[in-house]
Parts: sequence; structure tokens; C-alpha cells
Amino acid sequence: MVLTRPQAKAAFHHVLDDVLGCGDDTPLKSSLLYDGIEDIFSLITIDTDTINHLTFEDPNKAGQRLPVPKGDKSLVRVFCAYVIHCNNIGTPINDNWSGITQTDFDTFRVDPSYVSSLHGGTTVPGSTAVSSSSAPSTATKYSPAELFRRGIKRDPSLFPTLKDEKFNDSWHRSFSNQARAQDVSEVLDPLYTPSTTEERDLFLEKQRFLYAVLEAKVAGSY
Repeated sequence: MVLTRPQAKAAFHHVLDDVLGCGDDTPLKSSLLYDGIEDIFSLITIDTDTINHLTFEDPNKAGQRLPVPKGDKSLVRVFCAYVIHCNNIGTPINDNWSGITQTDFDTFRVDPSYVSSLHGGTTVPGSTAVSSSSAPSTATKYSPAELFRRGIKRDPSLFPTLKDEKFNDSWHRSFSNQARAQDVSEVLDPLYTPSTTEERDLFLEKQRFLYAVLEAKVAGSY
């Protein structure tokens, strides 16, 4: 599903504010908005020249613009690399931009494979490197269950806690919505039956994850 314009703008603000930690008054976000980059589509398709020329207004001199710090420019580049990484490992973000957490992003940017790629080493984690030898390279193929275990999009803290039984209905709706957002909703579907070995293995992984979340959010909440 393609995001609507309001949803795309909300995704942009979530990424800048919550994932990158750059609010409205920071050089990075104000510079992006100044250049008309105000939704997730324009953010992930930003080109190198635009990044290099981002400027923000000097807080001490009205009308005077200064170059955005290199560290902030780097954040944009790393986030775009993170989006590619998610797609390469089989967990594309699709329309679930609000499901990205700061932990997801920080985990990626300190990954040794990614750090190595910045210094002339391997490529971005999850991407296929071109071998210098004549023999074709074979990319490692992970099963769906392995991809689920390796995924960094799931965050137990985003699930709501049931603090009072009288709020069970609203809690259940919120919990189900978050389960869908984190791609584990099959566990809550009594009619779902995996049909292949891979699907069964993946379902077991999702059960382990969601049952642990339920134990934390329900059993120990009151």
C-alpha cells in the first residue's frame, strides 16, 4: 500500500524526530524543510548534491545561512543505507515507517559490516558484493525463520500494557494493531495454520516472540 501524503509526512517527522533524534529546531530537520523535503518519499530519494548543500539559518544572524554539520549530513546517508539494508535482508519497510525505532537504526549503523563498508571494506550489510574473481558469488540464503530472528524491526516496548481489566477491549485492539505492524499477527489468528515446513518454523519463532511479549504486558502488569 502506498502512503497518502499526510501519512508520508507523518513518517518523515517520525524518522527525523524519533529515529534520528533531530527535531524541528535542529539544523538537519530545518534545512530539509527549507529545501522542500518534508515527506518520507523525498527523504529516501534525496540525492548527494542536495545533501552536500543543505543549509540552516544562523540562530544569531537572521537571514544568514550556514552549512549543516557533516555529522547531520551523514545521518541522512546512513538512514538511506538502512532502508536499502532492510530490503536486502528480506524485511522491507514498505509502509511501516512508524515501526522503525531508534534502536533499529543505531543497531544498523554500528554493525561491523556497515562500518567496514564506510572504510572500503564490505558492502552494506545484506547487499550482494561483486566478486573480484571470475567465479560467481553465491549469496547466503536465509530461511524465513532465520530472517525473523535476524530482523531488527520488532520492538516489544511498542506493545501496550494491560493495566486494568476494564480496558481489555481497547488494549486488545491496540495490541492486535501492533502485532500486525510487527508482522506477528498470525499468532493471534486461531484459524491460521502454516502449510509448509518453512511456514511452521517461522510461525514458531513468531509465537516465541509474541508469547514473551504477552507475558510481560499482561501477566506481570497487575
